[in-house]
Amino acid sequence: FWYLLCAFNWRRNAHTYIWRNIYKGNRSIKISNINGKFLQIYENNAWVHKAKQEIIPAIVDKSYDMIDDCYNDNIDDVLPPIHDKRFKNFQEDYETNDKLKKQLCKKTELMIFNKTSVK
Repeated sequence: FWYLLCAFNWRRNAHTYIWRNIYKGNRSIKISNINGKFLQIYENNAWVHKAKQEIIPAIVDKSYDMIDDCYNDNIDDVLPPIHDKRFKNFQEDYETNDKLKKQLCKKTELMIFNKTSVK
């Protein structure tokens, strides 16, 4: 899992990898209006509206935590030094750079919107 993220420029693509492989292209979240303030989440056999500003950052944070946990648990000389350095730089950026978090949230929102089937 971790090495696959490092094999490409995961700073741009980690959210896509997580969405496709961990959330399995999750069909329990829909965004029907990219400019709207709400999205829909499938909970308890019904679609419920939730605020995008709460849900999208939670998805991004959960994804980061999963990658960070995997990194911290499995790093025992598995990664080449360049990938190790890249991830440490990303950790620092993620923890200190609100602009990066906003970019990741926007990319995640667009990805969900683009994967939402309009029926």
